[in-house]
Amino acid sequence: MRLCLALAALLAAIVPSGWALAHDGTPQRSGEIGEALQAWSFDVPGVVLTGLIAGLYFWGYRRLRRDAPGFRFPRAHAWSFGAGITLLLLMLVSPIDTYSDDLFWVHMIQHMVVVMLIAPLLLLGAPATLALRAASR
Repeated sequence: MRLCLALAALLAAIVPSGWALAHDGTPQRSGEIGEALQAWSFDVPGVVLTGLIAGLYFWGYRRLRRDAPGFRFPRAHAWSFGAGITLLLLMLVSPIDTYSDDLFWVHMIQHMVVVMLIAPLLLLGAPATLALRAASR
């Protein structure tokens, strides 16, 4: 699965933009691999909100481990949530996001990663359980 995802991202960077356009129909230049790998964008609201969510989660995780040592919240939950947040950040700032406006199939890869990888990883992090336990005394 990782190999397929890496190959799809590589192809997204290589394929010319005239093949399939995502939203507005105006093609942009996307030909060279070096040029494509340098096409990182910075979506300020997305990065700030993702950072805020990650900060709240790990604040609750730290508080729960400090204040309730008898309650066991597995570290695997925190690792899976962290992996989901990391993938979400990559989808927001990588060349995949840059070319998702131009290439429809890159846009669909972005959707598939969100639905098939990020959402399950975030849910495996058990954020509702953590929030309820960290909010109570």
